[in-house]
Amino acid sequence: MFHDPELSRTTNGTGRIDSQPWQGMLEHVRTTKEPHQPIPVFSDVLDILMDPRNVNVKLNLDCKIENDPVRLFDLVHAALKEYEDWQTRLAHRIILGLWHPKFIVPALDILPFLPRYAISMSIPEIRKYFFNTCQGFSIRQECRENGKNVCVWTVNGREEMRECARWGVKSVISDKPAVWMEIKSEIEKNRKRALRPTVQTYVLPFLSYKNYWFDVERAAREETEYLEREGGKFENVVLPEVSMRVAKPADLLA
Repeated sequence: MFHDPELSRTTNGTGRIDSQPWQGMLEHVRTTKEPHQPIPVFSDVLDILMDPRNVNVKLNLDCKIENDPVRLFDLVHAALKEYEDWQTRLAHRIILGLWHPKFIVPALDILPFLPRYAISMSIPEIRKYFFNTCQGFSIRQECRENGKNVCVWTVNGREEMRECARWGVKSVISDKPAVWMEIKSEIEKNRKRALRPTVQTYVLPFLSYKNYWFDVERAAREETEYLEREGGKFENVVLPEVSMRVAKPADLLA
């Protein structure tokens, strides 16, 4: 379980993670920040999710484009099967975050019980490739009208987190979960006071270039170029007519 394709940014290791074996190599890598931690394997994370204290915790499984979809989802499925009643106790809490449409059909075939969330900075691509096959998105009004969830990433500023709460999004992905939990606690105690707009609410968006349309379009274009360079052209993926709903264990008995 690792965010970057390479080890050097956050660990004492070097090189691409997919070119190195676990035994004798990756198992000994540690984070550079204290407390120095090993790289967790998927079963480590599943053990945490299965702890009775964590029954309400959900996991966003960020499916990086460097992975082969079938191999990745076969490995995920094999790990999940080790847990009793995983279809009812685990599946609905593990979200498949999909960047490229070539992951959609393998997800439907191999992991139909897991929710599928589209990850993208391009609304046109969301509508074209993901809207009819995934449950969660990063756009708002159109999703609400179609009964789909809206999620946002990566949100680290306090005022940005509050703005997300004002929008009514389903979830916030952050590098600073403790800050988000603190704000959620404030909202639960007194929503009106916690989300009352301030000067920062109106001024901050104008102070960052990332909030202007030209930078959003640039970032979306660069993201698509990277995804298609690593995973192939979006337009080459043939998507079947499928049901948008997530499969249920009872479907196996139908």
